[in-house]
Amino acid sequence: MTKTDATEAEILRMLPNKENRVAWAVASGLAGWMQLCCGKLVGGHIREDSARMILCEILQAQPLSFWVRINKVPDGWNDRTQHVDVCLGEPSGGNVSSYGVIELKWPWTVPAKKRATVRRQIAEDVARLVAVETRNAPHIRYLVFGCMRQAYGPLFSKKHPEATPENQRQVFRRLLSMDLQQPTCKVKRTYVMAAFRDFEKRIPKRARLGKEGFVETRLEALQHVMIGPVHLGSVFVWQCNHVDSGAT
Repeated sequence: MTKTDATEAEILRMLPNKENRVAWAVASGLAGWMQLCCGKLVGGHIREDSARMILCEILQAQPLSFWVRINKVPDGWNDRTQHVDVCLGEPSGGNVSSYGVIELKWPWTVPAKKRATVRRQIAEDVARLVAVETRNAPHIRYLVFGCMRQAYGPLFSKKHPEATPENQRQVFRRLLSMDLQQPTCKVKRTYVMAAFRDFEKRIPKRARLGKEGFVETRLEALQHVMIGPVHLGSVFVWQCNHVDSGAT
């Protein structure tokens, strides 16, 4: 074997620790795919459906025992119309989301007039993720976000002249970290629900968690899309959890 060859086992040994190995595989795989698309000058034309298919290919390739299913209703949700983008379930076909769920947001570009809408949609995805109960490790509740650099910067940092969207931006910024050195954010649900009035709108009533406790997110992986020295965009993967008020 030459020095440039690498078996599957060697690749796995070179990847980060087991706890967030899947997150890094997702971020790196999607960023690599987008880098290829940008090299072919078609990056701006790739939409979320295509990104979802690549995401599922990456997940199916992982050396784990879950099955990957698209647009399924998570276990315990009684509303058959409420799907999540990806469910990670048992191979037997029983529990659909026992290993986890993933919501994907892939706007790639975010015009100024749509920033408030994209923030609201992402916040609602976080609400849906934390409302899903998982049974088996690694208990994945990933929010995967791919976007151009010029678009996601203002999404977090560009101030609004109007009070409501500006308040939403501030809560949104506190909810999701963009820094791997300070990856964890923890915000009271009362604050998030006050800013985003439809926070739990897309969750069946029996699965809603209400205002008690905290929403906790952790930036598990971040990979940039580069063409030479030019930073075109990034792929973020956040793990989203609900934390009870009494938890430390």
